[in-house]
Amino acid sequence: MSCLYPSLTDSKLMQLVQETKDNKAFKELVKRYSEKLYRIAFRLTLNKNDAEDMVQDAFFKAWSKRSLWLNKTDSKFSSWICKILVNNCYDYKKKIKKTHEYEENMKQDSVSEVKVQNKIDLDLISKSVSTLAQNQQLALVLCFYEGYSIAEAANIMDCSYKSLESVLYRAKKTLKEALKETET
Repeated sequence: MSCLYPSLTDSKLMQLVQETKDNKAFKELVKRYSEKLYRIAFRLTLNKNDAEDMVQDAFFKAWSKRSLWLNKTDSKFSSWICKILVNNCYDYKKKIKKTHEYEENMKQDSVSEVKVQNKIDLDLISKSVSTLAQNQQLALVLCFYEGYSIAEAANIMDCSYKSLESVLYRAKKTLKEALKETET
């Protein structure tokens, strides 16, 4: 897929979407953010299909509620769409409490012993992260897995910079203790 509007900012693209319902402008936003949103959704749901559904639903809601996005310097499209996605994932997790296909996929993989150990380690970390409080889990996903700055993550999570620093500190401490317990 080639860039449809490679030189336009996200804000300009959303203005086109809001003013003229420009499908091509929205496709450009989808192209720019699908992978990042998928990674966030996967880390929150631990399921490929569910993550894909969450991303698709987030973009559908963004399109449907495009008039709600405000073009302000403190309201980036990336933060807005991420908030929509995170809310989708949390709503989903509230409704569904089951074992994810992630464990089955890991068992069915026929790979070398080193790759299996790496997957086990990653699975242990993912499971440990998933046991954290929701705000701690989201803070880790946004800041460490997805590279959002603390300020951007605080905006997404609707909290202050200092509050997010505190949440991250508690999350890292709790995660470290949980992983230490599994070693013994």
